[in-house]
Amino acid sequence: MNKIPAPYQVSSLFIGIIIYLYYEFFSMMMKNIFPVSDKIGILFMSISIALQLFGIQYFLTKMKGSFGELIVSSESKDDSLCPFDLLKTNFTTSRVLYLLILAAFLLFATAKIDAFYSGSEPFFSQGNPTSWALGLDIYNNLVSLFLLYLLAILLWMIFNISYMLFKINNDLYALLKIEPLDADRAGGLKPLKELLLGFNIFYFLIIPLAVFANFASRGLSSFESASIGLLWLIGVVLFLYDWYALRRFLRGKIGDGVSILSEIQESKRKQLIDLVSKNEEKENEGQICLLSNVLDIIDKERERIQQYKIKLIDAKTIILFAGFSALSLIAILKGSGEDGRSSTAVFVIDNARPLIDDCINYVGYMVNYLYQFLPK
Repeated sequence: MNKIPAPYQVSSLFIGIIIYLYYEFFSMMMKNIFPVSDKIGILFMSISIALQLFGIQYFLTKMKGSFGELIVSSESKDDSLCPFDLLKTNFTTSRVLYLLILAAFLLFATAKIDAFYSGSEPFFSQGNPTSWALGLDIYNNLVSLFLLYLLAILLWMIFNISYMLFKINNDLYALLKIEPLDADRAGGLKPLKELLLGFNIFYFLIIPLAVFANFASRGLSSFESASIGLLWLIGVVLFLYDWYALRRFLRGKIGDGVSILSEIQESKRKQLIDLVSKNEEKENEGQICLLSNVLDIIDKERERIQQYKIKLIDAKTIILFAGFSALSLIAILKGSGEDGRSSTAVFVIDNARPLIDDCINYVGYMVNYLYQFLPK
């Protein structure tokens, strides 16, 4: 994307349009081979690819900014422990990305084999053995593989965010600083909070698009439902861990700040007691007054930090996370037809009201369940 001489917002949209137009070209050459449900699926696929291309570039930039803005202690002399450098090293050198891509391609191949042996026709050339049908099969499978490749990159980005938050709570914990009384109510970690929330919404928006794109004309088989359900579950588990890890880091740093102030307060209190116990109040009146003022300032600062209310997870965060995760889950469940041939897109269009009701009920349940975690 960086090599295309155009903003990634424009180039992503352009690539999505080109993909759709190529399908239209095959449709004209093969006399409207696509039924309406297939055309809906092609539209969703083009939108999904355009959004993923946009999202990958956008959230990569956000990741660089969010982790690059973390405040590193001046006492740290090891540049390799800088959060941004650590993220860059892991992102570019780890082989987990290749394993994710391989797993995505294997899932694709397994789904095709499963469809072939279950009696359906996963290839256009099966019912229309022409050169145009063969070309359409090649193009369609390449586009599907490209979509899965982009999804693997999104998963890799999610894994890297979780990996960095794990490191922040362990190896990098002592080296990082926060702003305990920052106005953002997140200890100066608002960029990370916004990254997590934005990525949550984007990921759970991409999943239903992938469902509608690949399986609009026939619904999901059991294997396909399990595969996409696994992607949904991985996203939920990792995102919940991310919120937990970020909150744990912030609370730990605030606790450390209170402990440091308590130690200083105890040290100054002992000094004051020593001076008073010598019965030389007049000779040490200035020093006693100074220590009293210092103790008063420390006590007020300590009380301020203790009363600081963390708002990493607020009502907005819970509603958005629960809502979009519920939408993607319902799309997976509703897209899985009992006979493996039901039209997901047509089902959603014809049954919009029940789908919306299901979403509202599910969101309400999750909001009620997660409301207990809101700061009191």
